[in-house]
Order: sequence, then structure tokens, then C-alpha cells
Amino acid sequence: MAGLIVSSIVSAQGPVEAELAFAKMAKESSVKQAFLYFADTSAAVFQQGKVLNAIRAWQRVPESGGQLQWAPVFAALSGAGDLGFTTGGFTFSAPGTDTIQGAGQYSTIWNKTTSGEWKFLADLGVSNEYTVNAFPALHVFSHLVPAPGTATVDGLEAALVKDLSRLKNKAYTSYIVAESWFNVDGVKALTDSTMILEHLSLLPDSMVFSPVRTGMSSSNDLGFVYGISMVQGKKENYLRIWGHTSSGWKILLQVIKK
Repeated sequence: MAGLIVSSIVSAQGPVEAELAFAKMAKESSVKQAFLYFADTSAAVFQQGKVLNAIRAWQRVPESGGQLQWAPVFAALSGAGDLGFTTGGFTFSAPGTDTIQGAGQYSTIWNKTTSGEWKFLADLGVSNEYTVNAFPALHVFSHLVPAPGTATVDGLEAALVKDLSRLKNKAYTSYIVAESWFNVDGVKALTDSTMILEHLSLLPDSMVFSPVRTGMSSSNDLGFVYGISMVQGKKENYLRIWGHTSSGWKILLQVIKK
């Protein structure tokens, strides 16, 4: 019965509500059961440069009494209501204790299925130090506008990679908006353009990006890419969310493991 109740909530609402229901199930049932329930059949999770099918990966994970808590802090939904994302803080505590043993920032891509349910397409987290204000108030990006023509995420990525090869991390200056958010391993979440520009030196330089999957909303205003990154011979993973605004295509969210 609990699954049916969650399903009706997820069907009726968007990615923020789906994320809250996801976190609620993880707390009240188990983290494993929540991931298995909310994963799309094609959903991806990531492990040291590998892109794994989320359902098969979580089926191999033993049940644990550990508490994984998280909440959406920044989110967006396409105009067509078929694609969205959420990101925010997470904390982990071992079974039987409230002591925080791990923390970071999660990022999830959400897709509305043909049956009307919200399921996640990708979930990628980075680790950083726990802060008391791990779950600030939610902000929803509300400046998406449909792009003219038929832009592809592959084309956007190609332009970004070209600029990065020429300008290094300074290239991000023309690809972000005031509300852009960057999650990077070992770095406090960069939650606006000012923080991003002030901390460009903390971003891995000369990183090579190899897309594994891209997608675009039917309203042509929100797209995503995830894949494999390589820096100084180390293979890891990345994720980016592209949003079309009145100023063109911009990076709303970037996640880099390093």
C-alpha cells in the first residue's frame, strides 16, 4: 500500500515532490528500496568512472540500517513538464547513531514516464564537509524559455569543450547565469555565479569529457548530459544540466567527480 501511495504522489507532481517522496521512502523503508523504486529502467549511477545501470547496481547492494538523508535545494522543470532536475545536500549516518559520518551534494535528473510517473535517469553525488545548514530553502529556476530551432545537447557540449580547450576554466564565464550551481568533489557547493567565478581555480583544469548519454525536453528548454571525465590520467564522472534562457543556452548545474 505504501508503494501505491507514493506512486500517486509522484504521478501528480513534479521532480521536487518526487525527490521528497524518494527521500521519505529512504528514511521510512530503506535506501536500497527507495533507489530501486524510483529508478527508471535506464537510470544510471556512477562509480569511479563507470556508468552503471541503477537497478542492477542497487540490486547487488546489501540492505543496511544506515540513514541517508537529503533534500532538494535547487531545481528546475521543463516547460513541457517532462524533464527536470534537483540538487542539494545529503548526510549519512551509520545504523543506530545520529552522528554524521559522511556528507556532500547530490544531483538527480528526473524524467516523466509515459505512464505519468516521475523516475530518475541519473543520480551523481560528490563529497564535501558537513555544514549545519546542509538543507537551506528550496529555489526553483523559473527563467526557462523554449529555444528556436532544434538545438542538441551534443552541439552545446561540443561548443563548451572547444571553449574550454582555448580558455580553460575561464570559458565558464559566458556559460553561467546568476543562479548556476556547481558541485565538485571536496569543494563547498558553488551555489551562484559569484561563487563559481571566485573559485574557478578549484575546478579541475584540462578535463576531457566523454558523453555517455544526452537528452532534451520536448519543449526544447532543458537538456542533460552525463558521462566519463578524465583528468591527469584519472577516470571519473560528470553531469551537466543545460537550460535555455533569454540569454541563450546556459549551464544550470554542473557536477564533477575528481
